[in-house]
Amino acid sequence: MKGKISHIKSVFFPLTVLLLLKLFSFTGLAASAENAGTAYDINLSLVYGLVAAISFSLLLVYRFGVRRREMWLTLLFSAVFVVNAGYFLLSVSRSLDFALWANRVSYLGSAFLPLCMFMSISGVCRIKPGKIFVTAAVIVACLMFLLAASGGWLSVYYKQVSLVIENGSARLDKVYGELHILYLIYLVVCFALMVGVIIHSVVRKKLASYKYAAMVALVVLLNLLIWFIEQIINTDFEVLSVSYIVSELLLMFIYGMLNDHNELHRNLEKVTAETQKKKDTPNEKKTYTAEEVKDFISALALTEALTSREEEVLMLTLSGEKRKAVADALGVSENTVKTHLSHIFAKLGVSSKKELIEKIFAETE
Repeated sequence: MKGKISHIKSVFFPLTVLLLLKLFSFTGLAASAENAGTAYDINLSLVYGLVAAISFSLLLVYRFGVRRREMWLTLLFSAVFVVNAGYFLLSVSRSLDFALWANRVSYLGSAFLPLCMFMSISGVCRIKPGKIFVTAAVIVACLMFLLAASGGWLSVYYKQVSLVIENGSARLDKVYGELHILYLIYLVVCFALMVGVIIHSVVRKKLASYKYAAMVALVVLLNLLIWFIEQIINTDFEVLSVSYIVSELLLMFIYGMLNDHNELHRNLEKVTAETQKKKDTPNEKKTYTAEEVKDFISALALTEALTSREEEVLMLTLSGEKRKAVADALGVSENTVKTHLSHIFAKLGVSSKKELIEKIFAETE
């Protein structure tokens, strides 16, 4: 998984840094605050700033406050912050050039956000896309970003674009070009893949409960509904900036619930396995008294009776003594004890001390 994530990390984070450095190299940002005067009363700039601050705070909380982190969910938090940071920078723009660069920042997050959301949902649904698919998806996301970032340079994405400032907050007035449809198709395909993953996980019963599938579906449908509404209704505020935050919180909540469920399931399996092992495995450390050994010998139908010396060797062995200790106790060599044990095993129908213990265990149950 870390190898797959390196594809997007090697592209997403450097691009973010370069775009932000480009933005802050403008002198227009400082001038915009001066020219805005008292325009920072309750307006869209303040709302975007608050949303960006919240998304950044959530990124920090998840990155440093959550013990079990999912890498794609971390990237999703990062993408949401980049989107909202772009929206905020655009809202405080006072030049078209600065606004276009701010717009590119927001599109950087928007282009990679569907991929991060798809991979996060795949993780929730316990589905692992292949390396080739992830690599291809990262390439497509990069191409979509380059297409959207061409606004202001080429006319394929924006035919015309101008800066509009209302109530102290700036926005871009755009006339879309012929290739803008490609970005819409990209988003539709991403949403379709998310729905497909959810359906697949339900059919294959990969999720622990249908309620998890319903919650994941809610995340997708929420963003799909808001995106569709924004396509047909012209609004000054990007409602998706808020829905992204709600989505990442829901996904983090689902991840937490699934981790708790899986950990509980693993603990139950471990306890069950240990209990079964104790039931199936004789206690080799158990020792037997001389009377218990005699009762055991008499209870067995021996093909040939044990000699007195063999009984002594068997009693000492079953009492927990090592071969050397048995030899010292009987005043014989270890090889002699070994020979006696071989004869004992043959007469009892076993081939080792372990089998002898198992036979005793079976007889005494």
